[in-house]
Amino acid sequence: MYSILGSKIILRFCFVAFVLSGSIACNPNGDRDSVNLSSYEARIMDSLLIDHLGNLWLLDYDFQSETYMSWGTGQRDLLLISKKGEIVSQFDIPSDGPNRIGSITSLDFENGEVRILENPGKIVHLNGDGEIVKKIDFPVYGFYLNGIAGDPYFPFKNEIAFVRPEKELSQEDIDWDEFYETGFQKIYQQPILEVLDTMTMKSRLTMEFPKESIYQDGKFYNWMFPTVTKEGKNWMLYFRGEMKFFLYQEVDNEIVFSQVVDLNVVDAVPAVGVPFDQIDEYDELRAKSVSGNIQSIIPTSDGYFVLYKKGLKEDEIKDFDLNSMHGRMAMQRSNPYFLALLDDEFNLIQNDIQLPKGVIYSSFLSPEGTLLGLKDQDYFGVEEDRNCYYFIAISVSK
Repeated sequence: MYSILGSKIILRFCFVAFVLSGSIACNPNGDRDSVNLSSYEARIMDSLLIDHLGNLWLLDYDFQSETYMSWGTGQRDLLLISKKGEIVSQFDIPSDGPNRIGSITSLDFENGEVRILENPGKIVHLNGDGEIVKKIDFPVYGFYLNGIAGDPYFPFKNEIAFVRPEKELSQEDIDWDEFYETGFQKIYQQPILEVLDTMTMKSRLTMEFPKESIYQDGKFYNWMFPTVTKEGKNWMLYFRGEMKFFLYQEVDNEIVFSQVVDLNVVDAVPAVGVPFDQIDEYDELRAKSVSGNIQSIIPTSDGYFVLYKKGLKEDEIKDFDLNSMHGRMAMQRSNPYFLALLDDEFNLIQNDIQLPKGVIYSSFLSPEGTLLGLKDQDYFGVEEDRNCYYFIAISVSK
């Protein structure tokens, strides 16, 4: 059916997705289930069992150390896990003391080091034991209104690039009411990335805000959750509430807009916006629906996976108790994942590939080049001692 060489699936159109049916069981040595999906065949390849009680969420995989990085209990507890599912290190990111790290905006795991973008204004590297081995302090106070997905920063020429923070001299200098009312009109016009020369600490902005985005229509949509990912010289940007993303290319020392990549999803729930002079009505309107969202763009050896959700309409969420955590989680589970496949030139091959409920998908590939997803025990009403991740591939049907 297909073969694997190193970490790459060598079929030209071998794509990855989870396709599970019926009751999901974690049985890596059992029979392989398969199902035909249009011109693609999906097959469960394997699973990874991790001995850890409670929540565990894989965040990244480092090829140098052949180790996964994961959140454990809470949002400061990090675990490093071997390819076989063995916990090799566990530590808390310090929240006080001389090595205190503030609010974590984003993080990844590369070359044996945990890389963190701190809110406000700092990049920190930790080794496998949780010790600080590198730190870059930004020259001014910066903040993000919400957490930012994606890598904490990207090497760019001889500099580093990261999602631009809002800057003030200090936290006390911010008029939050004024910022909320008028600040977003400026945010929707400003470049996405800041580029920093770590030797001189001088910075500049690049990646102009795309004019094709809904955030350019003159309405207020609140924070747009900009997510940037990079593969070679291709830079991809997407926002909350859009079924398209924006491709940029490196031109000299700038990152320049190239094209819109539309997923052609016709039945996604649109994001809600209001005129800026009607901001007070925004929260009430937004609470009536959940907009469609791109969840992640994942480079593969042959192209790109785009995971997305289509959202929920008002009549689909009215029965959920959104004042309770249980109700909010139940609503999220009723909003299923879909997969779009793109080739390496960003041509859409297939969209609206349905992915199974009961699996929470990661935003990175396994070392074998397969998509990863966590079995949601709450969804299936089970309580198991081990966390189970699935590895599934889709290949061209024979």
